[in-house]
Amino acid sequence: MTSRQELRPAFFYGRVSTDGQDRELSIGEQKQHANEQAPREGYRFIQEFEEVKSAATDKRPAFLEMVSLAISPNRPAEAIFFNDLSRAFRNDGDFYSYRKMLREANVKIFTYEDGELKYDDQSQLVFGFKSLMNSQVPRKTARE
Repeated sequence: MTSRQELRPAFFYGRVSTDGQDRELSIGEQKQHANEQAPREGYRFIQEFEEVKSAATDKRPAFLEMVSLAISPNRPAEAIFFNDLSRAFRNDGDFYSYRKMLREANVKIFTYEDGELKYDDQSQLVFGFKSLMNSQVPRKTARE
């Protein structure tokens, strides 16, 4: 086990679409998963960002603040932890755009479901497919 001082700084982002939505993990459950995962990956949370808002758009204040901090010149965090990609992106265009910004800032992305999002061809294909599938959820939900 790594000591707390040796753990690298990271952000946590938790999101649900609505206050009463029961089809997804609560922010508390997402945070619990992240708190289990981060130390195993060598990170500790220096700031947590939480939202009750749809990820069909990137116009989410906490998300935008987190990304802005992550890519800033002083880059306080080296990684961002999400429970799964759908907590961050429901739009595959947003996924590729933010993934590129974070990669250029040397900020790693981790999900509880898949671990570290690598920037190799195989991972790009897998996460690209997941992002595309996630983009279909709002359309399906809107029809229900």
